[in-house]
Amino acid sequence: MEITKEQVDDLSFVLTLTLQPEDYTPAFNKGIKDARKKMQLKGFRKGMVPVSLVKKYVGNNLLGEKLGELINKNLTEYLKENEVNTLGEPLLKGEGLQIDYKIDKDYTIQFEVAPIPEVSFPILDNPSDFDFTHHKVILSEEEVKEELEATRSRFGDYQEVDEVESEKDDINVTLVELDENGEVKEEGIEANFDLPISFFKENIHQTIIGLGKGDLFESNIFEDIDKSEEDILKIILKTEQTREEIGDKFRISVDKISRMMPADLDQEFYNKVFQDEEILTADEFMTKFKSSIEEMYIPVTEDNLKGDFTEALIKTSPVTMPQEFLDRSYSSRSEEYKNLPKKSKKSTLKAIVKESKIGVILERAKQKKELEIEDYEIVDRAIGMTSDDMSRMYGGARLPYQLIEKYALERLDNDRDFGEQVHRSVIIGKLFEAVRDDLNITEKEVSLTELKEFVAEVNEKRRKENEEEE
Repeated sequence: MEITKEQVDDLSFVLTLTLQPEDYTPAFNKGIKDARKKMQLKGFRKGMVPVSLVKKYVGNNLLGEKLGELINKNLTEYLKENEVNTLGEPLLKGEGLQIDYKIDKDYTIQFEVAPIPEVSFPILDNPSDFDFTHHKVILSEEEVKEELEATRSRFGDYQEVDEVESEKDDINVTLVELDENGEVKEEGIEANFDLPISFFKENIHQTIIGLGKGDLFESNIFEDIDKSEEDILKIILKTEQTREEIGDKFRISVDKISRMMPADLDQEFYNKVFQDEEILTADEFMTKFKSSIEEMYIPVTEDNLKGDFTEALIKTSPVTMPQEFLDRSYSSRSEEYKNLPKKSKKSTLKAIVKESKIGVILERAKQKKELEIEDYEIVDRAIGMTSDDMSRMYGGARLPYQLIEKYALERLDNDRDFGEQVHRSVIIGKLFEAVRDDLNITEKEVSLTELKEFVAEVNEKRRKENEEEE
């Protein structure tokens, strides 16, 4: 087989592969021989079909298969031998091969190849030239009080009370469906549910605050409760009926009022908060409590610093992307992309180029620092990211590790975008650790409020930058 290379521009080249009869005939003849052994045709014993008939039935398909195997093998070997790491798959030029097993001829096919562009890395070459700020959370007295009250509530107990005092109370209610005349609907819905006041929209809170056990009020729950129609039907009303089958009005009776009573600041509370440590005095507890809360935000400040490093890495690592190649590549693989309106296609391509650029930068940086990514690192990071996602989804609740692990592995298997996010996260983490000690990092103490304001400002800034790029 003959392979020639023609440079298209600085970012891509074309490989022309020419297969001569002596390249493919041995594999083709062997394939025909194997096919003949298995072929069964009426009038012939198995394995005794004439070669000419075998070729008539399977010749073109078999030749195409053998040519494809030879092309893939030689193309892969060429790229490997010449140390070409490609940006995506080589792109077929033209309409492919016109196969005819009856004619011994040369077959020529062309592929456009875009090598991963070279990248320069000022931040990796001269990390001390780059300034960063690492925040350390020091809680103010007011913040310590707020965190303590939240913790006391978390370890507190619900107690029954006589009257609703605030949005923090919960009420156990019976909901009875009414007809258009405001009377109890015959064979209507009746359901009992523990309903936090916070489920209701804010304008309804004042209607409920001040109610006592046994009091009644009427409500269009589909308007007054701040939940989806599906959640109201299935979770609160526990019905299989559709919205169209149910009236607007419900009479709600308050059967029970519960209030979270914060835990007392006593030895029992100390032991619950710090199960593995002996805390004997209030001063010991407060000292330990303050430091433990501050330590909780170390991962947040680390992520902020890592985010700043990543942003600097991307912005200061110049790379020219083969935009036209990417356009042709996506057009060949996706009819949806190919048929997009001009304006939509332009914005989509811009996003593709941006994501590809980030991938190129991270891959080249990984090569530069000679980083190795182990499978267990991918799995560990996937579990960590999934744990964070599920914690947000379920309001901070701690879920069983086995459940998180199972879901994380399923996401890695089935969600390509998630797998890419995990891979990039691992690379960024290892790059950061590789140069951290050489970066010019200034430590800055901030209150929790200041940290949250800073994070919000950074997120808003990055959101605006992304919108401007789009």
